[in-house]
Amino acid sequence: MDAYLYWIHWRVVGANYDSSHFPRFDDHARRMEERPAVNRALAREAQLQATLEAEGLVFTPPPDA
Repeated sequence: MDAYLYWIHWRVVGANYDSSHFPRFDDHARRMEERPAVNRALAREAQLQATLEAEGLVFTPPPDA
């Protein structure tokens, strides 16, 4: 459950949603990011994202019409 809650928070914050209304979720995310396993997973995610970008495989939504 911790990992899922963290992922949801990460996605919401990544979409520029103001999470300040949910300080406990912010605190949970901060504590999760102190875990070595979470840092390894985030580093792997960044590495895979960089690979996709280098290969031109990143989806970019079209601009709003």
